[in-house]
Amino acid sequence: MKHWIPTIIGSRCLLSGSVFAQGDFYMSNATINDCYGNFFDSDLGMPAGNYDHNENLTFTICVPQATQITMIFSQFCTEAVLDYIRFYDGPDTLSPLIFGPWSGGNTPPPIVATSGCLTINFISDVSVAWTGWIAEFFSDVPPPVPPNITNVTGTCSSNQLTVDFDGPIDCDSLNTGAFALTGTPGYAITSVSPNPCVNDSATSVIIGLDNPISDCASFGLDFDLTLADACDSLHFFTLTQAFDVFDCPLDVDLLTTTDSLCGGGCADLSASVSGGDCNYSFVWNNGWPNSPGPHALCTSTDSTVFVTVTDGQGLLATDTISIFAIDAPVAGPDTSVCDSYGLLQLIGASPAGGVYSGPGIVSPT
Repeated sequence: MKHWIPTIIGSRCLLSGSVFAQGDFYMSNATINDCYGNFFDSDLGMPAGNYDHNENLTFTICVPQATQITMIFSQFCTEAVLDYIRFYDGPDTLSPLIFGPWSGGNTPPPIVATSGCLTINFISDVSVAWTGWIAEFFSDVPPPVPPNITNVTGTCSSNQLTVDFDGPIDCDSLNTGAFALTGTPGYAITSVSPNPCVNDSATSVIIGLDNPISDCASFGLDFDLTLADACDSLHFFTLTQAFDVFDCPLDVDLLTTTDSLCGGGCADLSASVSGGDCNYSFVWNNGWPNSPGPHALCTSTDSTVFVTVTDGQGLLATDTISIFAIDAPVAGPDTSVCDSYGLLQLIGASPAGGVYSGPGIVSPT
């Protein structure tokens, strides 16, 4: 390991300090595909820490998908002119020369290769050898491209959703904590299962809900996904897909506050609708407005009300209800009697079969 802080006295380089890091690489005839690391001279010379005599070494960094590889020197010391370094934009020394030859006690400028590979060649002569260099390199790679949600399918009376993707996803990423369901209330995610998991990845998943879907519903599904790029940097994505469940049967029920009106009166009627696509139109036989109600029905005669409901898919449902008008009872004609008359038989009430009540009534029928 190098221990350097540079000081140049005459033609000598005195270097001390410390560098401790993973990914330390030394000048050698080698090719690596690491995205980043520390880069030193060979350290094979004497005294320890110097590069060796008669070196002709070529070190290549090739990073898959890299759009740029950058090397930055913090310290540099070689024998001027005779011990030099060169940099090439490609996998070997036949590639275009970026910079060099470079030697002496000054650090080279930042070296940038854009081909996906950076090749470094170092040559030393038979005599003087110095302490070499400390550098670091890093790579730029494009972010990963997440798959898309291509389809979400839900079915009436089922508590499962099927989610399809246009690319494989690591099965460990497919878990209940990664998914969220919004929209129509009353449903929560209870399970997530790859459908199926093959070679640790899946392109489809089955989501379990706590309740079967029982009515028209519109949802939004969010999926949080973490992907690593070619250099293992993490990128965070949220995939979102809207979907509907509109295959529940269309059904309508007419509701009323009362089905019998005594001596004239009013009842409130309304239509309770479920299923279809939730986009309903109402046609009432008595011309009421296009709405579910409530609508007031005031009548003194028997009436029949029916409604026809359609949705945006063309589904149709109807229901009918009867409202009965009942005449108000008549207690009978007025009768005048003396206080001493005794018991009086009340007659003439309509309709028959009623019951009398009130002060003085001793027999109600």
